[in-house]
Amino acid sequence: MRLPKLFFILALLAWSSVIAGNANGASVSPKAEAGLYPVNATGLSSGSTTERLDSFVVTASDPAAGDTAQYELYFILSRQAFLSLARGGFSFSFPDGFDLSLIEAVDITADCPLYGYRVRDFEVAEGLLTIHLTKRYPNAGPEPAPDASCPVARITVLVSLIGNPTTSGQYLLAGIAFDRHDKVVAGPDFCEPFSIIPGPLYAVDVSPTDDITLAAGDVIMFSAVGMDQFGNVITSLEFDWFLADGSDSIGEFSGSVFQALTVGQGWAVAETEGVLGQSGLITVVPGELAEMELKISPDQVVGQPFLQLAEIALYDAYGN
Repeated sequence: MRLPKLFFILALLAWSSVIAGNANGASVSPKAEAGLYPVNATGLSSGSTTERLDSFVVTASDPAAGDTAQYELYFILSRQAFLSLARGGFSFSFPDGFDLSLIEAVDITADCPLYGYRVRDFEVAEGLLTIHLTKRYPNAGPEPAPDASCPVARITVLVSLIGNPTTSGQYLLAGIAFDRHDKVVAGPDFCEPFSIIPGPLYAVDVSPTDDITLAAGDVIMFSAVGMDQFGNVITSLEFDWFLADGSDSIGEFSGSVFQALTVGQGWAVAETEGVLGQSGLITVVPGELAEMELKISPDQVVGQPFLQLAEIALYDAYGN
């Protein structure tokens, strides 16, 4: 089993590090991308700069963060590049977080009827998957003369299995095709951005999380987010809001909006899909003075000394 020359690997890894640093939706600047071309500036023997891995698309059978998946890498090569792949192959560089150590098998199919290839071997090193090809029928004779019957080859590389990164977002792969002399015949190229999505709902985080004190009549809006086991936020969730068991009847919810009404303590709870999240402690104190009540004996006569100790009760607008 062999790998392309060392400088070949290092050049592609260096190029991939630019891509990996721009995962999760960030774009690659024209300056950074321009720095990757021409390939022979790194010391590689480059083919025509017009040869590309066109329509490069990556699909995962299970795109959830932290799961394992079968990956399908689809792209189009020109006839000229396709015919030069015997004992050459492909290299694909993956961003940090993808576990290539789980790969058990790699297969290739192409719709070009003139030539058949199979995977001779593959090797994984530092986020780089290198695939070497050989003729499907070694004694098939010389390569056919170029003609227009197969102008392009639509190629699918099937990789089983790869461990997904634990961070959701958009990712990019880098890819090149090389011949038996380690000469680059197509690429390097980016695939179209593909998504790693959050896994199943694991926890709900309610904000504010700190303990708070409200006056009766105050209104506060709570918020909640659902997350998978790796902390990736799950969007488009709907939450039910209520006070936790053991809380005093300190107020009421309208959606996520809470109005404090009665002196006491409690906790706000958000629930979705059977998973609950809880706020910090909510303490409700009386609001502004709204009413005064004088409590005296019913036998009291105006202008006479109090028959007993009088009391003055102060209330807010909610009877606290």
